[in-house]
Amino acid sequence: LIHAPLESEFNKAGRKFLPRICLVFLKDTETGIISLFSTMDSELTIPFQLRPVCDYELLVLRGYEPKKCLFIINAVAFCSFKSYMTQNELYLLYGKACTHSLSPGPGPPYDFYPVTHLYRSKPILHFLNIFNNTGGIMYKYIKNFGGDPASTLNRKLHGLFFSASLDPLTGQPPAVSYYGDQRIHIPVGFMINQSTNLYFADFYCHYVNHHVTLVITLKGSEADAFCLPRLLALNPAYNEFLYRRPHEQHAMVNTKVTVEVFYTESIDIVEFLRSKLAYLSSVKQSGNAALKTVIGLPKRKDCKICNIKEPS
Repeated sequence: LIHAPLESEFNKAGRKFLPRICLVFLKDTETGIISLFSTMDSELTIPFQLRPVCDYELLVLRGYEPKKCLFIINAVAFCSFKSYMTQNELYLLYGKACTHSLSPGPGPPYDFYPVTHLYRSKPILHFLNIFNNTGGIMYKYIKNFGGDPASTLNRKLHGLFFSASLDPLTGQPPAVSYYGDQRIHIPVGFMINQSTNLYFADFYCHYVNHHVTLVITLKGSEADAFCLPRLLALNPAYNEFLYRRPHEQHAMVNTKVTVEVFYTESIDIVEFLRSKLAYLSSVKQSGNAALKTVIGLPKRKDCKICNIKEPS
């Protein structure tokens, strides 16, 4: 949305107000089709349905019309963006994720390992701030632009990222973290239970490893209402990536992909640590954690495995 205040201009005689008008040019970069429309709204809303997962260029000319066939421009704005995917496109992405997660050769179709905790890695200063300034609450934050740029979660949903991934050789979390040198481990049963819903949200890669993003919401919450018409609901007791059967303390995670969980509630980690249900551990940090967590890295455009459109 482009915010333009509803102001007016005087004509030369100063006798009446001339409302400001926005002329909007919208170009579909794939087809080359340019649409033109005008609006007097303070918030610019596109008056027709966009094609999903497409790149667009938007040019806005704001001004006023002192007389017929004369338009005076006093502001110009330009931006480019990608339209969101619908559930139809997300289903195609889910199919690609399932295919990639299959184990080659004979035997079980998926490589599942038991996991008792989900973990979140952050710098030690992050945890010290929680212990000293937030009353022990790890507050949720808005999802960044990491992953698929057409994801409906980007800059729309608040939550906390956790990982379920294990090293299949050791059965333990990876020895190196790209997000910080401290890890908090939360029991998986706290997140996957009969009070929550589980959704498939994304499938992407940056370099080599492929990632699957799952979203966990409290049933009936605002986040759950947001996800239901946009994401794909999964059976929490059995699916291709991460599941937990009722009354079992552990879950099973597919090690063919890096499984991320976006939990849409804040968490009192101090209470968890006091009860000894959660614990902290140290890990070797690699890379720039701020780049990945604040801005987010978009998926590779040229990967044929996790893009539903052929790379151009």
